[in-house]
Amino acid sequence: MSTSNSAHEATAPPPPLDVDQFHHRKVIEPRNPVTYEMTLTPGGKDGELYVIGFEYELAKGARAKSPDAYKSKPPSLTKGIVPVALEPHDDKVATEEAVTGEADLSTVNTAPQRDYIYLTMRSSLDAGRTWSEPWDMLDSAGSRVQGNHQSVFRMKSGKLGMVYNDHKVFPGGHPTRDAGSGMMFRASGDEGRTWSDPVVVYPMHAMCCAGHALVLDNGRIVAPSYRWISFDETVASEADNYLSFSFVLVSDDEGETWQQSLSELFVCKYRVCYALGEPAVVPLRDGRLFMDLRSEHGRRYRSFSKDGGMTWERPQPVHQLASSAAPVSIRRMPTGELLLIWNQAARGEILKGLHRARLSCAISKDEGQTWENFRNLESLDDETVIAPLPSDWMEIIEQREDYWYYQPSHTTRYIRAPGVLRNSYPDVQFVGDEAVIVYDYGWGTCGISMNGTKLRTIPLDYLRR
Repeated sequence: MSTSNSAHEATAPPPPLDVDQFHHRKVIEPRNPVTYEMTLTPGGKDGELYVIGFEYELAKGARAKSPDAYKSKPPSLTKGIVPVALEPHDDKVATEEAVTGEADLSTVNTAPQRDYIYLTMRSSLDAGRTWSEPWDMLDSAGSRVQGNHQSVFRMKSGKLGMVYNDHKVFPGGHPTRDAGSGMMFRASGDEGRTWSDPVVVYPMHAMCCAGHALVLDNGRIVAPSYRWISFDETVASEADNYLSFSFVLVSDDEGETWQQSLSELFVCKYRVCYALGEPAVVPLRDGRLFMDLRSEHGRRYRSFSKDGGMTWERPQPVHQLASSAAPVSIRRMPTGELLLIWNQAARGEILKGLHRARLSCAISKDEGQTWENFRNLESLDDETVIAPLPSDWMEIIEQREDYWYYQPSHTTRYIRAPGVLRNSYPDVQFVGDEAVIVYDYGWGTCGISMNGTKLRTIPLDYLRR
C-alpha cells in the first residue's frame, strides 16, 4: 500500500499557486518562432481592452525547404554542473549536479529570415477572458506594419498612438540590434486598423520597452527609452561588452515632433559605470514622475523628475526589493495604490538560471517608498518575499558566460519543478474592479526556445489585502 501511495505521489501534479483560483489562460501558446512582449491598452468601448503583439509571416518557401525550421525542440533533461546558491557574504565556490539544458538567447530567432515580424491587435470585452481574432495593423498604403517593442496608448485627442521599433522603415539608423530597427511613432484614428506614416522618434538605435510609453494628464507623450554603446557595430552589440543608459523622449504635439531629455541615467560608483536599462515611468500625486530601472545588481534603481521628464535625479538603489535583471510594469490602480510587477529573485537564483522563474507583484500606499502585499503570479516555490541584498552590497550578479535557464535541483523547496522558467516582460491594465496582466511565458517544460503569452485576470481586492 505504501509503495502504491509513493508512486501516486511521484506522479501527482504540482500544487497550484494561490493566484490560480482566478481566471488565467494562454493568449498565445508557447511556440517557436517565439512571441515576446505583448502589451495591453484600453479599447474604444467601455470596458474594452486591446492586446497588441506581433505575429510571424513565414519566409516564402521556408517551410517547404525545411519543415522542421519552426517546430519546437523538446526540453533537455540532461544532468549538468551548476553553481550552488550562495549567500552574499559567502566567498566559497560550490557546484552541484542538477537538471539543465535550457536554450540560451542565441537560439531564439531560428527562422530562416528576420523579415517576418508584423504587429497585430485583438480586443476583449470581458477583462481578457475571451478575445477576438487578431487583425493586422496596416499602414496608409494597406501594407502590414512591421515591428515590435510596441506601446499603444490613448492620446488626448482620442486617437491611438504607438511608439515601437520599426523593422522596415528607419532612415539613417545605427546598424546594431534588430538589424537596424529604430524607434518610430504612428497614429490611428480607426482604433488600430490603419496607421499614419511613421515619424522618427530618435535618430539612432534605441528602444522603449514594450508597454512603457504613456500619456500624462496634460497630453504629453512620455517614452522612457534606453540604448547602449559598444565597440561592436553588429546585432551582437547588446550582449557583447555594452553599457546601456536610460533617457526619456517626449512629445507635446501628439507625436509629430520629439524632444530628448537632458539626463542620461546609469550607475556610476568610483568612476566605474554600470548599465541601467528598460526604464518604466509612472506619475506621482505630487506632480513628479517616478522611474524604475533595470540593473544587474540584484535590485531595482529609481529616479525622479520634477519637470515632466526633461531632467532626472541621479538614480538610487531600491533596497527593499530583490530583483533580477528584467523590466517591470508599474501602474496606478483605480483604488489609488501603485502596483509593481517584477521578477523577484535571490542572488543565488540568478546565478543558477532561475532569474525569471518567479514573477511577483506588490503594492505601494506611499508612492513607491515601500512595498507590501507580496504575491506570486508564477513561481516554482511558495516564497512570496525574497530577502534583498545588504544595502552596501555592490556586485554584478548575472550569468555573463551562460545566460541560460535551468531547472532547480532542490525539489523539496521548488515543489513545482520542473516547470516554466521564463515568466517576464509583464504589462497590466484595469477593467472595473479587476487587473488584467499579460506576460511572456515559456522555456523550461514548454520546450527549448518556446515562448508565448499568458494572461491573468485578478480582483483588485486580492492584490490589496
